[in-house]
Amino acid sequence: DRLRYGVSVGMVTSYDNVRFSLEVTVSAPTLSGLHHVTFPVSDLPAGISWYERVLRAEHLPGLDHYNSGGKWFAAVLALPGLDVAVQLRLTRGTPVTGGHPPVAFAVRDRAELDRWVNHLDACEVPHPPTIAARIGDSVRFASPDGTPLRIYTGSVDTNAARSADPLSERDDCHPSVSMIALDQARIVVEQALAHARRRELPPMTVAVLDAAGRLVAFAREERSSLLREDIAQAKARGALNLGIGSRAIATRAAAHPHFISALTTLASGDLVPVPGGVLIRDTTGEIVGAVGVSGHLPDDDEDCAIHGITASGLRPDPGE
Repeated sequence: DRLRYGVSVGMVTSYDNVRFSLEVTVSAPTLSGLHHVTFPVSDLPAGISWYERVLRAEHLPGLDHYNSGGKWFAAVLALPGLDVAVQLRLTRGTPVTGGHPPVAFAVRDRAELDRWVNHLDACEVPHPPTIAARIGDSVRFASPDGTPLRIYTGSVDTNAARSADPLSERDDCHPSVSMIALDQARIVVEQALAHARRRELPPMTVAVLDAAGRLVAFAREERSSLLREDIAQAKARGALNLGIGSRAIATRAAAHPHFISALTTLASGDLVPVPGGVLIRDTTGEIVGAVGVSGHLPDDDEDCAIHGITASGLRPDPGE
Protein backbone atom coordinates (compact mmCIF):
# COMPACT_ATOMS: atom_id res chain seq x y z
CA ASP A 1 0.00 0.00 0.00
CA ARG A 2 1.10 3.59 -0.65
CA LEU A 3 1.38 6.32 1.98
CA ARG A 4 -0.05 9.70 1.04
CA TYR A 5 0.25 12.99 2.90
CA GLY A 6 -2.74 13.72 5.10
CA VAL A 7 -4.43 10.38 4.23
CA SER A 8 -4.86 7.36 6.51
CA VAL A 9 -3.90 4.17 4.72
CA GLY A 10 -5.06 0.78 6.04
CA MET A 11 -2.92 -2.35 5.77
CA VAL A 12 -4.32 -5.79 6.60
CA THR A 13 -2.30 -8.98 7.00
CA SER A 14 -2.80 -12.35 8.69
CA TYR A 15 -0.72 -14.75 10.76
CA ASP A 16 -2.01 -18.10 12.00
CA ASN A 17 -5.54 -17.07 11.07
CA VAL A 18 -5.23 -13.88 13.14
CA ARG A 19 -5.87 -10.69 11.22
CA PHE A 20 -3.97 -7.51 12.05
CA SER A 21 -4.90 -4.05 10.80
CA LEU A 22 -2.38 -1.18 10.75
CA GLU A 23 -3.44 2.36 9.98
CA VAL A 24 -0.75 4.96 9.29
CA THR A 25 -1.23 8.71 8.89
CA VAL A 26 1.59 10.75 7.44
CA SER A 27 1.40 14.54 7.66
CA ALA A 28 3.04 16.96 5.23
CA PRO A 29 6.55 18.10 6.25
CA THR A 30 7.00 21.60 7.67
CA LEU A 31 9.95 23.91 8.15
CA SER A 32 10.93 24.96 11.65
CA GLY A 33 13.07 27.94 10.69
CA LEU A 34 16.28 28.97 8.93
CA HIS A 35 19.41 26.93 9.61
CA HIS A 36 21.89 29.53 8.35
CA VAL A 37 22.28 32.27 5.75
CA THR A 38 25.22 32.32 3.34
CA PHE A 39 26.83 35.46 1.92
CA PRO A 40 29.55 35.23 -0.75
CA VAL A 41 32.85 37.04 -0.11
CA SER A 42 36.04 37.33 -2.12
CA ASP A 43 38.27 37.79 0.95
CA LEU A 44 37.39 36.03 4.21
CA PRO A 45 39.40 38.20 6.66
CA ALA A 46 38.16 41.41 5.01
CA GLY A 47 34.61 40.07 4.95
CA ILE A 48 34.69 39.12 8.62
CA SER A 49 36.05 42.56 9.49
CA TRP A 50 33.27 44.33 7.54
CA TYR A 51 30.44 42.26 9.06
CA GLU A 52 31.89 42.74 12.55
CA ARG A 53 32.21 46.51 12.06
CA VAL A 54 28.94 47.22 10.21
CA LEU A 55 26.55 44.50 11.44
CA ARG A 56 28.28 43.96 14.82
CA ALA A 57 28.72 40.27 14.09
CA GLU A 58 30.73 37.88 16.26
CA HIS A 59 33.10 35.47 14.51
CA LEU A 60 32.79 31.85 15.69
CA PRO A 61 36.12 30.26 14.62
CA GLY A 62 35.17 26.87 16.02
CA LEU A 63 32.48 26.53 13.33
CA ASP A 64 34.61 27.64 10.37
CA HIS A 65 34.92 25.28 7.39
CA TYR A 66 38.12 23.86 5.85
CA ASN A 67 38.51 21.53 2.89
CA SER A 68 40.43 18.23 2.97
CA GLY A 69 43.63 20.10 2.16
CA GLY A 70 43.23 22.36 5.15
CA LYS A 71 42.21 25.42 3.11
CA TRP A 72 39.86 27.81 4.92
CA PHE A 73 36.83 28.46 2.71
CA ALA A 74 33.99 29.57 5.02
CA ALA A 75 33.57 31.49 8.28
CA VAL A 76 30.55 31.37 10.59
CA LEU A 77 29.27 34.46 12.38
CA ALA A 78 26.58 35.25 14.92
CA LEU A 79 24.55 38.44 14.53
CA PRO A 80 23.09 40.17 17.61
CA GLY A 81 19.32 39.73 17.74
CA LEU A 82 19.21 36.80 15.31
CA ASP A 83 18.87 33.09 16.10
CA VAL A 84 20.28 32.04 12.73
CA ALA A 85 23.98 31.73 11.88
CA VAL A 86 25.58 33.62 9.02
CA GLN A 87 28.14 31.88 6.84
CA LEU A 88 30.65 33.88 4.80
CA ARG A 89 31.73 31.63 1.95
CA LEU A 90 34.74 32.27 -0.24
CA THR A 91 33.52 32.82 -3.79
CA ARG A 92 35.46 33.67 -6.91
CA GLY A 93 34.23 36.63 -8.92
CA THR A 94 31.42 39.04 -8.14
CA PRO A 95 28.17 37.53 -6.85
CA VAL A 96 25.25 37.99 -9.23
CA THR A 97 22.05 38.88 -7.39
CA GLY A 98 20.32 41.23 -9.84
CA GLY A 99 20.37 43.97 -7.23
CA HIS A 100 17.90 42.14 -4.98
CA PRO A 101 18.87 41.35 -1.38
CA PRO A 102 19.09 37.62 -0.55
CA VAL A 103 17.98 38.44 2.99
CA ALA A 104 16.29 41.39 4.70
CA PHE A 105 16.91 42.12 8.38
CA ALA A 106 14.22 43.46 10.71
CA VAL A 107 14.20 46.13 13.41
CA ARG A 108 11.39 46.91 15.79
CA ASP A 109 10.48 50.44 14.66
CA ARG A 110 11.47 53.52 12.63
CA ALA A 111 13.50 54.98 15.49
CA GLU A 112 15.72 51.87 15.50
CA LEU A 113 15.99 52.02 11.71
CA ASP A 114 17.16 55.64 11.97
CA ARG A 115 19.82 54.50 14.44
CA TRP A 116 21.01 52.00 11.85
CA VAL A 117 21.13 54.70 9.19
CA ASN A 118 23.30 56.81 11.48
CA HIS A 119 25.49 53.77 12.13
CA LEU A 120 25.91 53.12 8.41
CA ASP A 121 26.89 56.75 7.93
CA ALA A 122 29.44 56.50 10.75
CA CYS A 123 30.88 53.38 9.10
CA GLU A 124 30.96 55.22 5.75
CA VAL A 125 28.70 52.63 4.13
CA PRO A 126 26.93 54.19 1.12
CA HIS A 127 23.14 53.89 0.96
CA PRO A 128 20.15 55.63 -0.67
CA PRO A 129 17.64 57.51 1.52
CA THR A 130 15.22 55.51 3.66
CA ILE A 131 12.04 54.61 1.76
CA ALA A 132 8.52 53.89 3.00
CA ALA A 133 6.96 50.72 1.57
CA ARG A 134 3.80 48.73 2.26
CA ILE A 135 5.71 46.08 4.23
CA GLY A 136 7.73 48.61 6.27
CA ASP A 137 10.25 51.42 6.03
CA SER A 138 13.61 50.24 4.77
CA VAL A 139 17.19 51.20 3.98
CA ARG A 140 19.41 49.48 1.40
CA PHE A 141 23.17 49.02 1.38
CA ALA A 142 25.74 46.52 0.12
CA SER A 143 28.74 44.58 1.36
CA PRO A 144 32.17 45.32 -0.16
CA ASP A 145 31.62 42.31 -2.46
CA GLY A 146 28.38 43.79 -3.78
CA THR A 147 25.88 41.63 -1.88
CA PRO A 148 22.70 43.76 -1.52
CA LEU A 149 21.34 43.95 2.03
CA ARG A 150 18.25 45.62 3.44
CA ILE A 151 16.85 46.47 6.87
CA TYR A 152 13.08 46.74 7.36
CA THR A 153 10.93 47.93 10.22
CA GLY A 154 8.54 45.42 11.77
CA SER A 155 7.80 42.03 10.23
CA VAL A 156 5.65 40.54 7.49
CA ASP A 157 2.35 39.19 8.87
CA THR A 158 1.76 36.36 6.39
CA ASN A 159 -1.48 35.26 8.08
CA ALA A 160 -2.97 38.74 7.72
CA ALA A 161 -1.74 38.88 4.13
CA ARG A 162 -3.56 35.62 3.30
CA SER A 163 -6.86 36.98 4.59
CA ALA A 164 -6.53 40.49 3.18
CA ASP A 165 -8.64 41.62 0.24
CA PRO A 166 -6.15 42.62 -2.47
CA LEU A 167 -8.72 44.92 -4.05
CA SER A 168 -8.86 46.96 -0.85
CA GLU A 169 -5.13 47.73 -1.03
CA ARG A 170 -4.07 50.94 -2.68
CA ASP A 171 -1.36 50.71 -5.33
CA ASP A 172 0.67 53.25 -3.41
CA CYS A 173 3.88 52.41 -1.57
CA HIS A 174 4.42 56.00 -0.46
CA PRO A 175 1.05 57.31 0.76
CA SER A 176 2.62 60.09 2.85
CA VAL A 177 4.81 61.49 0.06
CA SER A 178 3.67 64.46 -2.03
CA MET A 179 3.58 63.70 -5.74
CA ILE A 180 3.81 65.82 -8.86
CA ALA A 181 0.43 66.17 -10.60
CA LEU A 182 -0.09 64.81 -14.11
CA ASP A 183 -0.83 68.25 -15.59
CA GLN A 184 2.37 69.63 -14.04
CA ALA A 185 4.41 66.71 -15.40
CA ARG A 186 3.00 67.30 -18.88
CA ILE A 187 4.02 70.95 -18.73
CA VAL A 188 7.56 69.94 -17.71
CA VAL A 189 7.85 67.63 -20.71
CA GLU A 190 6.29 70.04 -23.21
CA GLN A 191 8.32 73.05 -22.10
CA ALA A 192 11.59 71.12 -21.88
CA LEU A 193 11.15 69.99 -25.49
CA ALA A 194 10.06 73.45 -26.62
CA HIS A 195 13.21 74.90 -25.07
CA ALA A 196 15.31 72.30 -26.90
CA ARG A 197 13.71 73.26 -30.21
CA ARG A 198 14.37 76.96 -29.63
CA ARG A 199 18.02 76.09 -29.01
CA GLU A 200 18.04 73.81 -32.06
CA LEU A 201 19.38 70.87 -30.06
CA PRO A 202 19.33 67.28 -31.38
CA PRO A 203 16.20 65.17 -30.78
CA MET A 204 15.58 64.90 -27.04
CA THR A 205 13.91 62.46 -24.64
CA VAL A 206 12.25 63.62 -21.41
CA ALA A 207 10.93 61.50 -18.52
CA VAL A 208 9.15 62.79 -15.41
CA LEU A 209 8.89 60.52 -12.36
CA ASP A 210 6.91 61.09 -9.17
CA ALA A 211 8.54 61.02 -5.75
CA ALA A 212 8.07 57.22 -5.57
CA GLY A 213 10.05 56.76 -8.78
CA ARG A 214 7.10 55.92 -11.03
CA LEU A 215 6.79 57.29 -14.55
CA VAL A 216 4.19 60.07 -14.86
CA ALA A 217 4.95 61.71 -18.21
CA PHE A 218 7.31 60.84 -21.05
CA ALA A 219 8.14 61.96 -24.58
CA ARG A 220 10.78 60.97 -27.12
CA GLU A 221 11.24 63.14 -30.18
CA GLU A 222 11.54 61.56 -33.60
CA ARG A 223 15.04 60.27 -34.35
CA SER A 224 16.01 60.31 -30.68
CA SER A 225 18.01 57.10 -30.18
CA LEU A 226 16.33 54.19 -28.40
CA LEU A 227 18.65 54.11 -25.40
CA ARG A 228 17.76 57.71 -24.53
CA GLU A 229 14.57 56.48 -22.84
CA ASP A 230 16.53 54.36 -20.36
CA ILE A 231 19.14 57.08 -19.81
CA ALA A 232 16.53 59.77 -19.10
CA GLN A 233 14.67 57.61 -16.58
CA ALA A 234 17.91 56.48 -14.92
CA LYS A 235 19.02 60.10 -14.49
CA ALA A 236 15.73 60.98 -12.79
CA ARG A 237 15.55 57.81 -10.69
CA GLY A 238 19.16 58.16 -9.57
CA ALA A 239 18.43 61.70 -8.36
CA LEU A 240 15.43 60.42 -6.38
CA ASN A 241 17.34 57.48 -4.93
CA LEU A 242 20.06 59.76 -3.54
CA GLY A 243 17.97 62.86 -2.90
CA ILE A 244 20.34 65.03 -4.97
CA GLY A 245 20.45 66.13 -8.59
CA SER A 246 22.62 64.16 -11.00
CA ARG A 247 25.08 67.08 -11.28
CA ALA A 248 25.87 66.54 -7.59
CA ILE A 249 26.10 62.79 -8.25
CA ALA A 250 28.64 63.50 -11.00
CA THR A 251 30.71 65.57 -8.56
CA ARG A 252 30.71 62.73 -6.04
CA ALA A 253 31.56 60.19 -8.73
CA ALA A 254 34.68 62.16 -9.61
CA ALA A 255 35.77 62.34 -5.97
CA HIS A 256 34.59 58.88 -4.82
CA PRO A 257 34.20 56.54 -7.81
CA HIS A 258 33.91 53.37 -5.68
CA PHE A 259 31.09 54.95 -3.68
CA ILE A 260 29.06 55.66 -6.82
CA SER A 261 29.89 52.23 -8.22
CA ALA A 262 28.42 50.59 -5.11
CA LEU A 263 25.31 52.79 -5.33
CA THR A 264 24.86 51.89 -8.99
CA THR A 265 24.83 48.22 -7.96
CA LEU A 266 22.23 48.95 -5.29
CA ALA A 267 20.11 50.88 -7.80
CA SER A 268 20.28 48.00 -10.32
CA GLY A 269 21.84 50.37 -12.85
CA ASP A 270 19.25 53.13 -12.43
CA LEU A 271 21.85 55.83 -11.81
CA VAL A 272 23.69 57.96 -14.39
CA PRO A 273 26.32 60.26 -12.80
CA VAL A 274 26.12 63.14 -15.27
CA PRO A 275 23.97 66.33 -15.33
CA GLY A 276 20.47 65.99 -16.72
CA GLY A 277 18.63 64.46 -13.76
CA VAL A 278 16.94 67.28 -11.83
CA LEU A 279 14.86 66.99 -8.66
CA ILE A 280 11.46 68.70 -8.66
CA ARG A 281 10.50 70.54 -5.47
CA ASP A 282 7.25 72.24 -4.54
CA THR A 283 7.00 75.71 -3.03
CA THR A 284 7.74 74.35 0.45
CA GLY A 285 10.93 72.66 -0.75
CA GLU A 286 9.58 69.10 -0.59
CA ILE A 287 10.64 66.70 -3.35
CA VAL A 288 7.62 65.79 -5.50
CA GLY A 289 9.42 64.12 -8.38
CA ALA A 290 12.35 64.31 -10.78
CA VAL A 291 12.91 64.84 -14.47
CA GLY A 292 15.56 63.20 -16.61
CA VAL A 293 16.56 64.55 -20.02
CA SER A 294 18.85 62.89 -22.55
CA GLY A 295 19.75 63.81 -26.11
CA HIS A 296 22.79 66.09 -26.17
CA LEU A 297 25.59 67.24 -23.88
CA PRO A 298 24.79 66.79 -20.17
CA ASP A 299 24.76 70.56 -19.52
CA ASP A 300 22.24 71.05 -22.33
CA ASP A 301 20.09 68.20 -21.03
CA GLU A 302 20.07 69.81 -17.60
CA ASP A 303 19.22 73.23 -19.05
CA CYS A 304 16.12 71.82 -20.75
CA ALA A 305 15.06 70.03 -17.54
CA ILE A 306 15.41 73.20 -15.47
CA HIS A 307 13.43 75.21 -18.00
CA GLY A 308 10.58 72.69 -18.06
CA ILE A 309 10.34 72.53 -14.26
CA THR A 310 10.40 76.31 -13.91
CA ALA A 311 7.65 76.68 -16.52
CA SER A 312 5.42 74.36 -14.48
CA GLY A 313 5.61 76.62 -11.42
CA LEU A 314 7.75 74.17 -9.47
CA ARG A 315 11.35 74.49 -8.30
CA PRO A 316 14.28 72.74 -10.02
CA ASP A 317 17.12 71.28 -7.93
CA PRO A 318 19.96 70.10 -10.19
CA GLY A 319 22.50 69.73 -7.38
CA GLU A 320 25.89 71.36 -7.18
